[in-house]
Amino acid sequence: MNLKNLMVTLGVAALLGITGGTPHVAAAVGPHGDGPHARIIGGGKVAPGDFPATVSAVASTVFDGTYSCSGALISPHWVVTAAHCIDGFYGLGPGWTDVHVGSIDREDGQSRRVVEMFQHPHYRGGEKGGPFDVGLLKLDRDVVTVAPAVIGPEIAASAVPFPATLTGWGRTCNPADGRLNCPDLPLDLKYLDTQVIEPVHCSEPGRHFDAHVELCTESEPNSSPCVGDSGGPLWKLLEDRRLLLIGTVSRGSGPECGFRDTIMSNLTSPGIRTWINDVTGV
Repeated sequence: MNLKNLMVTLGVAALLGITGGTPHVAAAVGPHGDGPHARIIGGGKVAPGDFPATVSAVASTVFDGTYSCSGALISPHWVVTAAHCIDGFYGLGPGWTDVHVGSIDREDGQSRRVVEMFQHPHYRGGEKGGPFDVGLLKLDRDVVTVAPAVIGPEIAASAVPFPATLTGWGRTCNPADGRLNCPDLPLDLKYLDTQVIEPVHCSEPGRHFDAHVELCTESEPNSSPCVGDSGGPLWKLLEDRRLLLIGTVSRGSGPECGFRDTIMSNLTSPGIRTWINDVTGV
C-alpha cells in the first residue's frame, strides 16, 4: 500500500462539484432490511431495489473471482472506491477486475470490466493507510438502467453530528469476539445506520486522521463496518428518502472490527471532490 498515484492504462480495448443548479439526487429508498440477523456487523439486509449504485469489485481472473471491495457508481462508466483497494494487496487490477452493479447480490447485476484505475495523488498508502484514501475505476462500457449516485455538497463542520448509512458486503461477525470461524462474506448487500460524529473521536495518535478530507463515524464491536467493507459508500438520507453519497470506507481498527470509530474519506471535501471531477468529469 505504498503507491502514490496509480494510473494504469491497458492499451487493448478488450481489456471506475456538483456543477451548478439543483443536482439530480439518487432514487428514493424504501425500508432497508429484514431483521437483525442479516448484518454487516449489527446492520440489516438491504431490500431489493435499494442502494442500486452500490458496487462490488471482484478480481476475476488472477484471483478466481474473489470479492475484494465495495464502491459506488458515480457515472455510467466510473466507480469510486478506496485507494487501498487498488494498490496491490487486494488483487484488483485493470484487465482482470470486474464490477457488479444494480443488485443486492454481489455476484449478480450488470458486470463490467475495469480498464483503468486511479489513486488520489496525495494518498500515502502504507500499512495503516492514511488520508486521501480514494480510488477511481473506469469501466469498459456504460452501466445502463442504474442511476449513478450523486456526491453531496460540501459538509459543513457545524452539521456534525448527523445520521448516515453505510452499505457493503463485508464480514458479518467480529474475529475479536471469539468466533474465529466467521462465515463466508455475505452474498447479499447489508446496510448499517450510523452517525457522522466529531473529528476528535478519530484523532487518536497513529491514525493520521485529517478532518479536512475525512469523516469520523461511530463504531462499536457489535455495530461496525468490517473486513470486506473497504471502499463501501456512506450515504446521507434526505427528508424525502433520497440519497446523497458523502463518503467511502477507509479504515477502522484492523481485523478486530469496531474497537475504534471508523474513518471515511469525505467525498464532499474540495480536496477530493475536485480531483474526482478532474479525472472523471463528474
